[in-house]
Order: sequence, then C-alpha cells, then structure tokens
Amino acid sequence: MFDWLKRKWDGAAKEKPMTASSPLSSSNSHSKNKNTIHHAHIVHDPNLIKRLTDEHIVLLNAYNVILKAVEAENFSLVALKLYEFGETLRAHLLAEHVELYIYLEYVLAQDSQEFNTMHQLRVEMDKISADVMGFLNRYQSNPVCQKTADQFKVQFLEVGQVLSSRIKREEEHLYKLYRPEKALHQ
Repeated sequence: MFDWLKRKWDGAAKEKPMTASSPLSSSNSHSKNKNTIHHAHIVHDPNLIKRLTDEHIVLLNAYNVILKAVEAENFSLVALKLYEFGETLRAHLLAEHVELYIYLEYVLAQDSQEFNTMHQLRVEMDKISADVMGFLNRYQSNPVCQKTADQFKVQFLEVGQVLSSRIKREEEHLYKLYRPEKALHQ
C-alpha cells in the first residue's frame, strides 16, 4: 500500500514542477517544461507579467474610486474600498514576491548588473509596502470621517504618487527582466 502511495507521490512530483501554487515540489522531480529552472524547479509563467500589469490597472482604478469617495464625503464607501484596495495590494505584492522575485533571483544570479537592479527595486518595494500597509492599517483601525478627511486626502495623494511612480518603474524596468531562462542566456 505504501509503495503505491510513494509511486503516486513521485509521479505527481515529476509532472508538476514548483510554481507559486505548489511550493513543495520534490527535489528529485524532472520537468519536461522548457521554461523550468531545473535546479530549483521554479517555472517561468508566460502570463505573469500580463496578470501583474492588469492588477496595476485594478489598483489604480480602486485608488481613484477611493479618492472620489473622499471628495464626495462618502466615508462608508471609503472604508469599504480602502479595505478592498488593501487586500488587492497584499495579494499583488505576494505574487510579486513568490512568483517574480524568486524566479529573478535564480535566473539573474549570474548577471550581477541585472541582479543588482532587481535587488534594489525589491528593497525599495519592501519599504514602500511597509509604508503603504501602515497607512492602510491606520485608516482601517480608525476609519476616515469628516474630522480626518483632509489629512487622509493629503496622505492618500502621497500614497498615489509613490505607487504610480513605482508601477511605472516596475513595468519599464523590473518586468522586462522576467524572461524565460533560455532567453536570458543567449
């Protein structure tokens, strides 16, 4: 019985290289996927950059809805949309960390210039993430009201400037580093 289970597990591990959704891939498995980094079993996802840039659009649209809700003094909508914005941003940052940065760390290890560019952007994003999450947590704990609306709006405009600048750098520089391993070594 255990032999059958072991064969089933080994067969499944050979068929599924490590992705963000299956991080515990067997180290003995071998994938036939040409976009797999064989030593780490991390797979290039040809749809990742499209998905991340689509999420940027969702985040910027949500940002604009929140800004309009503050201006309209619709504070219940601000609270709801701020929560949704935070959840979307957390999921986006997690995808970048798990799917983008881990892949780039492996494939750029031999290219110090591109690795350093990626690493600097990652460190910067970690700082931005901490600041933005702190901002979101503050206003989720103490929702925006008439008394705090002006202060919130000033701070939220700053958040918007930082995020839009960061999105631009990601799409113009960081995301261009994400290529299949074979393309990186040509």
